[in-house]
Amino acid sequence: MSFSMIASGLALFTAAANAAYTLQTDYMKGGDFWSMWDFETAADPTNGAVQYVDQATAASSSMNRDPLINKNENGSYYMGADHNTTTSGGRPSVRIQSQASYNSGLFVLDLSHMPGGECGSWPAFWLLGYPAEWPAAGEVDIIEGVNNQVGNDMTLHTSAGCNLTNNGDFTADLVQSKIDCNGGDGHDGCQIADSGSSPDSSHSFGSGFNQIGGGVYATEWLEDSFSIWFFPRTDKASIKQATSDYPDPTQWGKPLAKFTFNDQCNVASHFTNQKMIFDLTFCGDWAGATNQPDYGWNLNSCSTNHGDCASFVDSTPDNFVDAFWTINSLRVYQNGASGAGNSSALPGSYSPTAPTISIPAASSVNATNIFSPTSTVYSTTFVTSTASAASVSAADTTTTALPQSSGYDGHHHSHWTIWSEGPNGALQAAATKKARHLDVHRRLAQHHALS
Repeated sequence: MSFSMIASGLALFTAAANAAYTLQTDYMKGGDFWSMWDFETAADPTNGAVQYVDQATAASSSMNRDPLINKNENGSYYMGADHNTTTSGGRPSVRIQSQASYNSGLFVLDLSHMPGGECGSWPAFWLLGYPAEWPAAGEVDIIEGVNNQVGNDMTLHTSAGCNLTNNGDFTADLVQSKIDCNGGDGHDGCQIADSGSSPDSSHSFGSGFNQIGGGVYATEWLEDSFSIWFFPRTDKASIKQATSDYPDPTQWGKPLAKFTFNDQCNVASHFTNQKMIFDLTFCGDWAGATNQPDYGWNLNSCSTNHGDCASFVDSTPDNFVDAFWTINSLRVYQNGASGAGNSSALPGSYSPTAPTISIPAASSVNATNIFSPTSTVYSTTFVTSTASAASVSAADTTTTALPQSSGYDGHHHSHWTIWSEGPNGALQAAATKKARHLDVHRRLAQHHALS
């Protein structure tokens, strides 16, 4: 292993130590995306012309119908509605809900395709609180729209007590008639709509989104606000940063939407135990409404050309060939300072609680190539200890970053150790070199940058 490779790795570790967010759950890891979700089959609560099906039914195919869910050859995941058969009483579709729940975090979703633009359609990606009766635990609509809508609508729904304050720190448009998040007993909510002011308003939803190959939505949930960014596929630099192991929202500029509240709104009490949901329904209380001012069935060309919404959805499967999600990646991160305990347990997730780490004597360490693309490495935390110390616990560590200038110039005389993940998640020493501190790496990110 060359000194230049090690120095580059040290720079990466230093960046990791300074990063605010750490990867908690990668929903694509392990190759079985569907196992991390529950398939909802109850009647649609928005009274849609839809029949939600279970996982086995969704994955099945027949001579008459393609599967509603599938894993694509490139590793992405497909999820759509029946587009092969005429139906009665609603079109078969999918609604999935994450098994994990969250009370803060950064949610980063990369899509190359979404439903939307089809008359009768009502797709959404959102967060919903449990177990309180709606809307007491809150709802966060990240992607939502109906019929031939162009720009994305972002809406919060809460119990009484939360009103939006317009700080102007976002690029979309605050809907002035919707600043009370309990408006309409929660049904209207408070809304920021991408209705033309943002630079990418024509590509943030539906067919416009699909025409450019999609993009990335990133949602940051802090103790006093929610922010939603949209990066179109053409913004490669922002997408690379947002989907990295160390996303940093301070580098992303103004979000598309930022929800800040009046002093009386306690975000923690209004938004609890949120689960992620993907769904695709049809018609219902919004897309099929005849008295709905926001792209409702009666206020666009859909009703003029197709008559009744539910009848149109049942009788025209070809209209929904493009009504599907293609999910490239979905990652949830937690803030290193406050992420512990903020989500329910989930297989494959990282618990931020620091373990006690046994450290072998420096003389017993065998150098290995931890820079292979499959290596898992850990963030940089430092202890002022010798390499032969028996053990180091969380209480012994500090987050002081090792200056990159320390390097490997031969002028420092204590040892540092790189730790990698061994079998069954055990930490094991991978290499030692002279530097200023003992360097203990705990899980903070997957390392794929060096080989």
